Amino acid sequence: HYIYFQMMKQLMFISAVLISLIAANPVTKNEVNNKTIKAINYRLPRDILPENYKIELTPYLAKEGAHEQFTFDGKCEIIIVPSVSVTNIILHKSEDMDIDQSKINLVNLESGKPIEIKVADIHYDSITEFYSLPLKVPLDKEKRYKISFQFIGKMNDQMSGFYRSSYTEMDSENKPVTKWIATTQFQPTHARKAFPCFDEPLFKATFDISIIRLKCMKTIGNQDHLKVNETVPGDNNRVKDTFNTTPKMSTYLVAFVVSEFKSVSEKADRQDFDVWARPNAYTQGKYSYDIGKKTLHELEKFTNYSYKDQKMNKMDMVALPDFSAGAMENWGLLTFRETALLYDEKISTELAKQRVATVVAHEQAHMWFGDLVTCEWWEHTWLNEGFARYLQYYITDKVEPQWNLMEQIVVEQQQTVFGIDSLTSAKALSSHVDSSGSISAHFDSISYNKGASVIRMMEHIVTTATFQKALQNYLKNKKFGTVVPSDLFREMQKQVDADKVYDDKIDISQIMKNWVFENGYPVITVEQAADKMVIQQNRFLRHDDDTAPKTQYYIPLSYTSKSEKKFSTKPRVFLKDTEKSIHLPLPNENYEWVIFNIKGTGYYRVNYDEQTWKLLSDALREDNFDGIETLSRAQLVDDALSLARAEHEYLKYETALELIHYLQKETGYLPWTSAFQGLSYIYKRLCGNDGNRHEIEIYINNLMKKLYDHLGFHENEKDNPVTKYSRAQALSWACKVGHEDCIKNSQQMFADFKQNKTVPPNLRPTVYCTALRHGDGDDFDFLWEKYLEANVAAEQILILNSLGCTKDKNKLELYLSDSLKDNSSIRKQDAATVFTSVYSGNPQNVRIAFDFLKNNPKEIANSYTAMNGLNNAISGLASSLTSADEVKEMEEFLNKHAKEMGITEEVVKKALQQAKTDLDWNTKYSAGIMDWIKRTNSSVTLMSSLLLCFIAGLFTQVL
Repeated sequence: HYIYFQMMKQLMFISAVLISLIAANPVTKNEVNNKTIKAINYRLPRDILPENYKIELTPYLAKEGAHEQFTFDGKCEIIIVPSVSVTNIILHKSEDMDIDQSKINLVNLESGKPIEIKVADIHYDSITEFYSLPLKVPLDKEKRYKISFQFIGKMNDQMSGFYRSSYTEMDSENKPVTKWIATTQFQPTHARKAFPCFDEPLFKATFDISIIRLKCMKTIGNQDHLKVNETVPGDNNRVKDTFNTTPKMSTYLVAFVVSEFKSVSEKADRQDFDVWARPNAYTQGKYSYDIGKKTLHELEKFTNYSYKDQKMNKMDMVALPDFSAGAMENWGLLTFRETALLYDEKISTELAKQRVATVVAHEQAHMWFGDLVTCEWWEHTWLNEGFARYLQYYITDKVEPQWNLMEQIVVEQQQTVFGIDSLTSAKALSSHVDSSGSISAHFDSISYNKGASVIRMMEHIVTTATFQKALQNYLKNKKFGTVVPSDLFREMQKQVDADKVYDDKIDISQIMKNWVFENGYPVITVEQAADKMVIQQNRFLRHDDDTAPKTQYYIPLSYTSKSEKKFSTKPRVFLKDTEKSIHLPLPNENYEWVIFNIKGTGYYRVNYDEQTWKLLSDALREDNFDGIETLSRAQLVDDALSLARAEHEYLKYETALELIHYLQKETGYLPWTSAFQGLSYIYKRLCGNDGNRHEIEIYINNLMKKLYDHLGFHENEKDNPVTKYSRAQALSWACKVGHEDCIKNSQQMFADFKQNKTVPPNLRPTVYCTALRHGDGDDFDFLWEKYLEANVAAEQILILNSLGCTKDKNKLELYLSDSLKDNSSIRKQDAATVFTSVYSGNPQNVRIAFDFLKNNPKEIANSYTAMNGLNNAISGLASSLTSADEVKEMEEFLNKHAKEMGITEEVVKKALQQAKTDLDWNTKYSAGIMDWIKRTNSSVTLMSSLLLCFIAGLFTQVL
C-alpha cells in the first residue's frame, strides 16, 4: 500500500519540514503559471495520539431555564501523548460547537504543571473542521498531557452527530404526545459534532462517558453502567449515569441513547443482550432478539474470538425512529432504522424478516471487522464493510439455512454491482478520499457489494478452511488496531503456505492487487478450437473508452463441462495479470458445452464463442437443464444479457435473447432474479413508446407463463421462504406487464382491503402498487391514510414505495411536496424514498420527478439527508431519462446546482456517464431488439393459432 523511497539525508529533512508545515497549515498554496492553486489537506497530523477521553454531556430536549431546547452542555478531557515535540495541537470540532476558550486547560500529567495556550491565536478552519491550539512552550515527546474543554453543542435533526429524534404516543386521555430522543450517529466524521476529538479511525483511544439526564429517561451506551442515578448538585430533575471504560476504539464507534424506550427482555436486572425500541413498538423486536443471540454465537465460532474477549460485557440493539443509515456498528450499542430491526409476522413480508436477520448479522460482524480491527483510513472502507456484507450472508445462512443466502449473495451483491463497476467513472475498492463528502460517498456499492464479492473470491481461491484460519490470525494479531489491505494479504499468505493449498506457491498480494487498487473487472472469452480452449481476458466496459486503462487481472479459473458436471469452485488454473491469454486442454475430444467461473465465485464475466453459446442454449432447454445447476443458470442469464448490453457488443443481443428463451420452462428463483434484472433495463429503456411497451409486455408475459402458473397468485401454507420471494417477484412483474389475472386479483384484493379485509403481507407490494397504477385519487388517499395509521416501519416504507405507482399528477406533486415539509408525516430518513418511488413507479412519472427536482434544489438538499439518499436519488433519476434533451437538461442542472446541493463531483460524473451510455444503447440496440421481440411474439401467436386449429379439427372429427 505504501511506497517508501531511500533519499539523501538533506532531502529527508526537507520532506519532514514540508509535511509538518502542511499539517499545521491545511490550506497550502502553489504558484503555477502565476495562478494560485489551493490544495486542502483534510488529514490530521500524526504527531499527537489520544489515549483516553473523559466526556460528560447534558442534553436539553426541552428549554430549561437559560438552556435552549435541542442543545447540550459538554465537558471533555483528553489524555494525549505527543510522538514528537510539538507546539500546536490540532483536532476536530464542528462549526456549530461553541467552545469556551477561557476554560481550555492543558496540563502535564507527570509534573502537574499547566501549559499555556495562545488563546488569541486559536484558529478554526470551517472547511477541514480543524481546531488549532498554538502553545507558548512545546510539548515533550512521549509525555502524557491532559487537555480539557467546556462547550455547548446543538442537537440537530439531520441524523448525524449528537442529534434528536421523536415519535408519537397516546397519553392517558388518548391524545397524541411527542416524545423526544437524544441519540448519535458518528460514522464517518460526526463525533466532532458531540465533543472535540481526533476524529479519524486511526486515532484509537478509550472512553469514559457520563450523561446527565432527566429522571424519567434512560441511558444506553457502548458499555454497561458503572454508576446510575447519581445526584446532580443543584438540579433535582436530573441524575448522572456513568458508563464503564470502553476498549481502545475509534471515535466514530462511540454511541449513547437517551430515551424512554423499553427492552424486549422485560427484566429489571441488566441483561448482557437486549433489544430496545419505542414503547408502542418494542414487542416487534422479539425476532431480532432471538436471531441476534444465534448470529452472535456463530460469529464467535467463526472468528474463534469471544465477544467478551473484546473487553465488551454486553450488547444492546436499538431501533431508532429517525436514522440516516440502515444501521450502525457502534461497539456494544448497535443502532438501526426500525425497518432493519423490528419485525411483525402478521404485517411484515418474508423479505423484511430476512432483512432484519442479515442486517443484525452485518452489524454484529462489525464487532470484529471494523470495531476490534479497523480500517486505517476511509479509503479502505471495504475492509470494514466488505467483510460485514459478506458475513451477513455467511453467518445468517448458518441459522436460517432455508433462505439459501450463500446463493442469493451472487445475484443480490455481485451481479448488481457489476453494472456500476463497468463504468470508467467507478472507483477502486481502495481509492483516495479526503473531505467528509467524498468519505460518505465511499460508503457505496463498490465498498459493500464489490468488497463482499472480492472477499468471497479470495475465500474460494485459498479454500474456506484456510480463509477462516487466516482471518482468525488477522483478528488476533491486529486486535484493537488499524489495518490496510497488505495486513490482510499477509495473513492469507502465511496460512496458504502453512496449509499447502497449492502445489506451486502463489502470491496472494500479487493476485489481489488489481482487484483492490484498480477499478473495474474483466471479462474472459472462452473459445473452443480444434485441440484446445483459448482463454483471453479484457477489461469489461459498458461504454467504449480508448482512454480507460486496459487493466489486466490475476483471474482464478474454475470450470466444468457436459461430460464432467463437477461444479467445484477451487481454481484449476490462474490467468495471470501479465498474461493476455492462455491455452487449456479441451475437456472432451467431442465439442461440448463448458461453463467457467463456477457459481460466480470469481469477480468477472464469461463470454463464449458462438458455438458454445448455442450448446449452452440447447442444454438449458433439455430436461433438468442438462445438469446445469441453479446458480450457474442465473450466471449464464446475467452474463448473456450484460455482455449484449455493452457498447462493445461482446455478444449479439439475438444470441442472449435466444439463451434466455429457455426461461419458458424455468421456475427457479435465482435465474429469474437475474433475468428480471436484465429485462428491467430493456423494459425501462424501450417502454417510453406505447407500441414498444405493448410488444415487450406480450413477450415477457409469454416468457413467464409457466412461472406464473407454477406459483399462482395466492399463497399456500406449505410455501417455503424462497417460494414466497419468487411469487412476490413474479407477481410484481406480471402485474407491471399487464397480466390480466394478476391485475384482476390485485384490484379485487385492494377492494376487499378497503372493506377492512387483510392483504397477505407478501402480496402487499404488488397489490398496493397495482391498485394505484390502475386506480384513482381516492385509492391514493385511502393508502395514504393507511400509512398514517401504520405502526410497523416496514409497512410504512412499503406504502411509501407504492404511492409512487399512481398516475395522478396532482397527487404525485402533493406527495413530493410533502416530503420537503418540516412538519411532514414523512420522516427525513424516508424523504428520498418518496422521490425514488415516483420516478420508478411509472415511466410517465419520471418527468414529474425531474421537474420537482429542478424547481426545488435547495429544499431537496436540506430534506434528503439520509446517508447517500440524495446521491442515490440523483443517480437513479439520471438512469431513468430516455431522451437526449432530458439528459442535456440534467447535465445543465447538475452543473449549476450540484455544488450547492452537496452532490460530489464523483456522483455527478457517474450519473451523467450512466445517462449518456443509456442513450447510446438506445441508438445502437433498440431497433434490433424490437424486431426480434416482434418476430418472437408473431411466432408464438402463429403457434397458438395452429394449435387451436388442430384442437378444433380433432374436436370436429370426434363429433
